[in-house]
Amino acid sequence: MPRRVISSSSSLSPDMWSSFTPAVAAGRHRRLSSLLLPALLVSTVTFYTQLATAAICGTSSYDSSTKICCNGIVQPWYNINTQCCGSTSYDTATKLCCNGNVQPWYNINTQCCGSTSYDAATRICCNGIVQPRYNINTQCCGSTSYDTATKLCCNDNVQPWYNINTQCCGSTSYDAATRICCNGIVQPRYNINTQCCGSTSYDTATKLCCNGNVQPWYNINTKCCGSTSYDAATRICCNGIVQPWYNINTQCCGSTSYDTATKLCCNGNVQPWYNINTKCCGSTSYDAATRICCNGNVQPWYNINTKCCGSTSYDAATKICCSGILQPWYNINTKCCGSTSYDAATKICCNGIVQPWYNINTQCCGSTSYDTATKLCCNGNVQPWYNINTKCCGSTSYDAATKICCNGIVQPWYNINTQCCGSTSYDTATKLCCNGNVQPWYNINTKCCGSTSYDAATKICCNGIVQPWYNINTQCCGSTSYDTATKRCCNGAVC
Repeated sequence: MPRRVISSSSSLSPDMWSSFTPAVAAGRHRRLSSLLLPALLVSTVTFYTQLATAAICGTSSYDSSTKICCNGIVQPWYNINTQCCGSTSYDTATKLCCNGNVQPWYNINTQCCGSTSYDAATRICCNGIVQPRYNINTQCCGSTSYDTATKLCCNDNVQPWYNINTQCCGSTSYDAATRICCNGIVQPRYNINTQCCGSTSYDTATKLCCNGNVQPWYNINTKCCGSTSYDAATRICCNGIVQPWYNINTQCCGSTSYDTATKLCCNGNVQPWYNINTKCCGSTSYDAATRICCNGNVQPWYNINTKCCGSTSYDAATKICCSGILQPWYNINTKCCGSTSYDAATKICCNGIVQPWYNINTQCCGSTSYDTATKLCCNGNVQPWYNINTKCCGSTSYDAATKICCNGIVQPWYNINTQCCGSTSYDTATKLCCNGNVQPWYNINTKCCGSTSYDAATKICCNGIVQPWYNINTQCCGSTSYDTATKRCCNGAVC
């Protein structure tokens, strides 16, 4: 067995085996160990090094000594300057990361402009866009670069630079020495008197601005009337409309001018002037010496008794006005009854209706007149008067000496014992009133059982029902009577 371990490929001679002593074996073991031990150490170090540099990137494993993980994606490792730019790796010594995009590195002036790199010594970043850098005067105008020594920025628009008087007018530049800016529009500059009138320029020495409109200048009396100019020495402005000027008495009546010495203004309407008595009646003028104004209507003037009745005039000596309606005038006793006139000496007014006047006893009963000496008023109805005992029963009169009033109904009077039972009269000596019903009177034992009378000596009342009386032992069981000596009451029933 030992011979096969040492060599299995060839047969050994007896001389070789005769020289294999223990000392020789020990020497060979030392040489074999010196050869196998370094190989074993190298294998062990390599195994543990591979375990130390292994890593996970997303769902993949990678060697962190040769790769880098950028947003879950394995990327190349260049050198110690390697970094991630979004999902890509780059060498920070030769590249630049701009908004997640790897861009060229030009020199120490390299900067980012949005997602692009640029050389800040020769370019400028304007709103994320790389623009030319002209010189030290270069600035941004919106997304465009310009030379501030030769251009002007107006509302993010590059405009020409004329001279030191250059200014912006909205998005346009202009020479303020020869132009003027009016509401964002460049207009001509005439002279030192130039001003703006809305979006237009004008010479204040020769023109006038009226509500944003350039108008003629007449003289020192020139004024504005709405959007128009006028000569205030020969015209007048009435509600924004130029009107004629007559004289010092000229005034406005609405949108029209008039001479106050010859006309009158009535509710914005120019009307004739008659004389010192001229007045206005609504929108019309009138002579108050010969006319009268009734509710805005000119009416005839009769005399000093003239008055108005609604929109009509009348002579108060011959007419009377009743609720806006002209009525006859009878005499000094004439009065109004609603919209009708009447002679109060011969008539009376009852609820707006003219009624006869009988005598000094005449009064009203509702809408009807009556003589209180011969009639009676019962609830607005004229009724007969019988005698001093006459009274009202509802809407009817009656003789209280022979009748009685029961619930508004006239009933017979029997005697001094007469009383009312509901709407019916009865003699209390012969009848009994049970719940508004007249019932017979039997004797002194008569009583009411509900709406019925009964003789309590021979009957008994059980729950409003008349039942037989048996003897002194009689009692009620519900609505039934029974003899307690012979019967019993079981839960409201005789048993």
